[in-house]
Amino acid sequence: MDEFIDTITRTSIFSGLSREDLARVAGKLDEVRVAAGTTIIRQGEPGDSLYVVQTGAVEVLHRDPAGDVERMAGAVVWHLPAPAPLDAIGMRFLATLTVAVVLWSINVFDDFVVALGLLLSWIVAGIVRPEVALSGFTKASWFLFVGALGLGAGVTRSGLLYRAALAMVRRVTPSYPRYTAILVVAGLLATPALPSMISRMAVVAPVSWAIAESVGFAPRSPGAAGIVLAAFLGFSLLGFMFLTGSTGGLLGWNALPEAARAEFGWTAWAVAAAPAGLVTIGGLWLAIHLLFRLPPGVGVRVSRERFQAQLEILGAFTRREAFGLAVLLLALAGWMTTPLHGVGEAWVALGALLLFILGGVLDRSSLRANVDLGFLLFLGVVSGLSGVASAVKADRWLMTLVAPILETPAFHSVSLLLAVALVTVAVPFVLNKFAATILLTLALTPLGQQLGLHPGVVLLVILLNLDVWFFPYQLDVYQIAYFGTGEQGFSHAQGRRFMAAKLVVSLVAVAVSVPWWRALGLIR
Repeated sequence: MDEFIDTITRTSIFSGLSREDLARVAGKLDEVRVAAGTTIIRQGEPGDSLYVVQTGAVEVLHRDPAGDVERMAGAVVWHLPAPAPLDAIGMRFLATLTVAVVLWSINVFDDFVVALGLLLSWIVAGIVRPEVALSGFTKASWFLFVGALGLGAGVTRSGLLYRAALAMVRRVTPSYPRYTAILVVAGLLATPALPSMISRMAVVAPVSWAIAESVGFAPRSPGAAGIVLAAFLGFSLLGFMFLTGSTGGLLGWNALPEAARAEFGWTAWAVAAAPAGLVTIGGLWLAIHLLFRLPPGVGVRVSRERFQAQLEILGAFTRREAFGLAVLLLALAGWMTTPLHGVGEAWVALGALLLFILGGVLDRSSLRANVDLGFLLFLGVVSGLSGVASAVKADRWLMTLVAPILETPAFHSVSLLLAVALVTVAVPFVLNKFAATILLTLALTPLGQQLGLHPGVVLLVILLNLDVWFFPYQLDVYQIAYFGTGEQGFSHAQGRRFMAAKLVVSLVAVAVSVPWWRALGLIR
């Protein structure tokens, strides 16, 4: 009996109970003796008892069906015969990538945990040398992520964003459609001046969430999702409209033949992309208001007096806010004038981050709170995918699959463009965005030229559809939009609904643009 009482009084789950409550618990318990090796309960059976171990020990085993799926998929690919130009090492790479994609798709672990496992598998299985596996962490693009997230954190910490959000809401006639439209138009105006979609989104994501929060929308509510995804549309998904609208566009343009580049400069690009841009803006803005309609009785709760009171409480423009604005303007000017001074966008972003640290806006604790280390680890591994794929010849194998399909006699210029769009949607499953842009441009523009398509048109179709995603890991700027709001703006489920609309709208934009491209002489 003493052992029974001792077990109850010393068990941690009962530690907060009074003596009277402990006595009541003791009256409900029965002592059960179990022989060694006996199964007490099986996974999936309804739980109807609480077991407290008095003496001895138990083993808890959890069977993970998802784990069985990913291990089976990986094992099948691992043992398949290697098609040329792949070898056994290439098949190992595809097997490990298959396992990672399955795990990312079913959300068993955090994205960065799966990414670290993928990184270790490349090294331990002898797929590539460590320096190749870690190449993503040495790229300027990874440091751009660091700087961009730091810049967004610094601007947010300075208090500038909150004041800007209040001022905007106070001056604009209260309306959910107006707020979404303003964010789209603002993004369109900022796009040609700022080539980095990541940098644009890092700045605007916290602003869009501050606006949603200021007008009374709850985290991940339809209104909040609509406002944040409108900012995502304006500040990232319109990058294809201008030659300087995205770093991916610049990479693809540099991969075009020299004669094509001469014919497809900044103005020609903007004119050619205009119809697709208008369809994208109108179609996705409409989709936002169809997918994320406000529930009946819910509206934009704006009180100008309340906002005025909040601004008065904030007081005069502070030195910290002025410093934040100055650093932001310096960063924007640095990105806009990169061709003049030659300093890359990543180093401009890191410089802005350093200024925020030296200025006392950011410190060690605020960096930990506002810059997601797991996210950076994930991006570093994924950024190295292209280098690893190239080392094991997976990129060449992928292109050998694509080229024969597009060379079939059934294709003409329009059907080829739609096929390019669908292929572009699929390629990011294997390759990151930058690598996919270059490889698709090099592989598909010669095929397009054979059918009378200007290489610039093929590149526009690639860029228009490369921002379609199925899993969050596929699109870096989507991750910035999601994490830049502290995961409060929208859920991945809401993001996938918006993605489905983006896929449909992008295909419609390609079809609508064909007559325009013919009129411009870009399709013969």
